[in-house]
Amino acid sequence: HGASIVPVFSFNETNTFAQFSSSNALLNRLKAQFQAIFGISLPLIKNVIPRRVPVTSVCGEPLHLPRIEQPSDDETRRYLDLYITKLQALYEQHKNYNLDPHKKLIIL
Repeated sequence: HGASIVPVFSFNETNTFAQFSSSNALLNRLKAQFQAIFGISLPLIKNVIPRRVPVTSVCGEPLHLPRIEQPSDDETRRYLDLYITKLQALYEQHKNYNLDPHKKLIIL
């Protein structure tokens, strides 16, 4: 549609809820199937009320995308890859906000 998109990352928001670590293979398989079907993970959290942690959001430069009436899969992939590259650079530039400085950004 020719819209601009902005890479944004929020550090430490995954620390607001504690999750159960599961060694149950059946439960892990069910969670993986749920994620494959719906595109989101199904976290099993320990706390209902979020914990107080510093959450810092950083914004990158907007990516101005061209208007393409019928984008091909290759064009869509190219712009997605560009967004991911910019998001990774944003993470690396500001990773000092992370409570665990050794944590790596993993994009699935």
